[in-house]
Amino acid sequence: MLSSTQHTHQTLESVWEWLDNSTIDSRRSAAPFYWFHLVNLLKPSTQEQHCEPNETDDQFKHDEHDDQEDREDQQSTATEGNNELLLSVLQRLTAVLDESFKNNTPVPNKRSLHSSLSQLARSSSHDPKVKKCLRHCLVSLDSVNEDEFAIVETSQLDLTESKDQTISELKSKIDQNADLEREMGQLRANKESYLCEIVSLQRSTEQTDEENSKLRSELGTTTQKLEEIEQVLIHAQQTMERMKKEIAEKEQFYVASDVIVAYSTEHFRVSESTVTRINSSGYAGCFTEPVSEGIHRLTIRNVGANVQIGVLDNAECPTSLTKPVYVSPKAAMMFNSDGSLYSAGKRLGQNSKPELGQEWSAEADLDERTLHFFIDHVQQQHYFTNIPVPLVFAITTDTKDAQIEITAWEEMNESHKAFEGTEHKLG
Repeated sequence: MLSSTQHTHQTLESVWEWLDNSTIDSRRSAAPFYWFHLVNLLKPSTQEQHCEPNETDDQFKHDEHDDQEDREDQQSTATEGNNELLLSVLQRLTAVLDESFKNNTPVPNKRSLHSSLSQLARSSSHDPKVKKCLRHCLVSLDSVNEDEFAIVETSQLDLTESKDQTISELKSKIDQNADLEREMGQLRANKESYLCEIVSLQRSTEQTDEENSKLRSELGTTTQKLEEIEQVLIHAQQTMERMKKEIAEKEQFYVASDVIVAYSTEHFRVSESTVTRINSSGYAGCFTEPVSEGIHRLTIRNVGANVQIGVLDNAECPTSLTKPVYVSPKAAMMFNSDGSLYSAGKRLGQNSKPELGQEWSAEADLDERTLHFFIDHVQQQHYFTNIPVPLVFAITTDTKDAQIEITAWEEMNESHKAFEGTEHKLG
């Protein structure tokens, strides 16, 4: 995994110059870091140039009309220049991708580049030549392989290093717990030994008064030792419980950017353990990485907003970033508004409604091809069968500023299913 900060202060011209540098190795030429941000970088090229007409009257002077024509000419010239520069960048990028295909060179961050180009292609303001070049560029990108390496921002490496340090601290505390447990085992063994001594001493109380006096003294000493051991055991138990709680709290924190890897930056913000809906004008989806085998479970904390969770065919993911997921015939979703199950826009069944603050889970068994739902770890009656493989887990909402906390993202050895419920097929 490589880090880069080269995207800072990049311009459309610098993209062209970088791609046009023939001395750069083709493997790295196909992966400049700033194609993560192609949409934002090329945004001035995708905006429609237009002027709002102003109401005029017969008293406006002729020179004002000439000024207006000059401004329109300047705007038209700027738009043509941007389109030509954008066209040059896309043509060069297509050539680099074709060269990578010819040399059988894999491309890092292929999915990120595909997402950026797809968003550019959806703009309605491009010149026809630009649209055509975008289609050629996407075709060239589809023909190359994705590299096992990825380029990430330094801030993400810092987050990874912080997580590694946290894991190291947790392992150290686990080792401390093991030492405490061994000490507690020895103390319990000593306690049993002292108890045996007490029983033996009690049986000897029928001896002479002098012997009994000595035994009572020894009994008092042994009892005091037992009380001291009991206090040590209590203190050790409290320490273990506190450490277990600390470990559990740290293990429960899931970094949202580690879970949610596909989303539109114009619709979602992914930070710490939450996914936040922004600029709401309808439903939009965000997705995990694709999975193709095993048992996987995504858990969120239910919020007071319209939210759905479930799964979607991996091939449908790019087209569902900015539209409702539940309308797809290859989607299996549950709504929190009333617990209803939806696929292909049809209501298929109704589970319990998750209440505010409850943990709400979707569990997919890719071998059995089933999707079950849980509320606070309680299995719900209705579930989906014949789910797609491979698939991505989906979270979708239409509520602006809705903050959805991810409390678990895990692969399990066995399903949490406790009973046979009511099955529903997709579509």
